[in-house]
Amino acid sequence: MKTPLHTCILTAALLAAPALAAQTAAPATGTPAPAAAPAAGTADASPDVIQQGNQKLKRISNIKTIQTNREFQRNVRVVQGQRDAARQLSQRFEQAFTTPEKEVIKKHLDDLVKNLEENNKRMVQTYGFSVTIDYVIQIVKSRIYEPLSEDEFKRLTQAEQNDADRIISRPSKDSAGKEITLRFKYLAPINGVPKNESFRQDAQRYQTFRQQFAQLTQYQPQAKTDEEKTKIAEALKKTEEEIKKTETAAYTAYGFRLKEGLIQEFEEINLYMPVTDEQLKQMEEEERRRAAAAPAAAPAPAPTPKP
Repeated sequence: MKTPLHTCILTAALLAAPALAAQTAAPATGTPAPAAAPAAGTADASPDVIQQGNQKLKRISNIKTIQTNREFQRNVRVVQGQRDAARQLSQRFEQAFTTPEKEVIKKHLDDLVKNLEENNKRMVQTYGFSVTIDYVIQIVKSRIYEPLSEDEFKRLTQAEQNDADRIISRPSKDSAGKEITLRFKYLAPINGVPKNESFRQDAQRYQTFRQQFAQLTQYQPQAKTDEEKTKIAEALKKTEEEIKKTETAAYTAYGFRLKEGLIQEFEEINLYMPVTDEQLKQMEEEERRRAAAAPAAAPAPAPTPKP
């Protein structure tokens, strides 16, 4: 049986958004925050190498705890933001007409690239992650949070409000562009790779049905003939039934109903990267040499092979 993977590709573009996320965190800037090295070893039964189609995937990191995963995602946004900024500056340099303008842009670009290379080196050392490589993550453990209104938050005791494990905050903006703070309350855990993969699929299905329902509701007043009105009404009824069915199935599987605004935070993930047979052989040989040289030490993240 193949091990299911959360097909979230960490490209030079974006880390996977949490399922049913109601908001997008502001992009991080600057230098990646220091983070504890990911816990060594494998608490789950995920293999170190997975065959996905014609592609081999090698596990290069097992990242544990909510805080470490938050730091990892924040640091990924930092290096990805710097990489994107470097690309934009490079384009501006090519489009510049005057020598003084090119010199100014070149100075900024050189500084940015140097900083990016230093930060990317830290990411490789800490997580085995490089901004130049595409990755796949496998969710081992996660936690689901539900949105909390301001009134609901005020009704909590001071101790409950300050419980960082159960109440989390996210910066966001309202419809007028004003900065606000969204709060979320811990709802339930999702443990195990199969269950997290199942939740991801259920969440995507739920979102698809919700979007279909919203579109049909929007089209309904525009129907002109009785036939069009009947078709839309039937489609609305069927879509609503699918939404309720998905909600009920989720309650049975996870102990809570799916709804808008839920966010998923990773508590433990496996980070995989695509490798060739030759790269895999080199990485395994390097791991054996390290293990023989320091049998009592915790293994470091696997080296990043040259593309």
